[in-house]
This record gives sequence, C-alpha cells and structure tokens, in this order.
Amino acid sequence: MLLNFVSKVFWLENKVENVRVSVQVFQHSKWLRRLAGGVAAVLLWGFGWLVLRPWIKTWYWQKNGVAGS
Repeated sequence: MLLNFVSKVFWLENKVENVRVSVQVFQHSKWLRRLAGGVAAVLLWGFGWLVLRPWIKTWYWQKNGVAGS
C-alpha cells in the first residue's frame, strides 16, 4: 500500500513537471501565444454573436417599442 502511494506521488510529480515544461515552452513561443490569442478572440466573438447579440437586440427592441422578437 505504501509502495502504491509512493508510485502515485512520483507519477503526479512527473505530470506536474511535464505541465511546467509545457508552460515554459508556451511562454517562450511567440507563435503559440498568437495562436492562443486568436482562438480566444474567436471564442469570445462567437459567444457574443450567439448569446449577447440576441439578448441586446431583444432589449433594444423592447426599449424602443419595435414589434417582433
């Protein structure tokens, strides 16, 4: 049981080290940062288009008395 626990601790430590190396590579890679920024921008735009736009249109129409939904 103790051996199983120790092996899990070493496995977790190895995973944490892999994530740390990946983060360092990501921080030093200009193109990966640009790609991540582009993906984030597309996701935010999509959220605004699908969720916020209909809500804002409905609010605007109700405020200004425009018929329709």
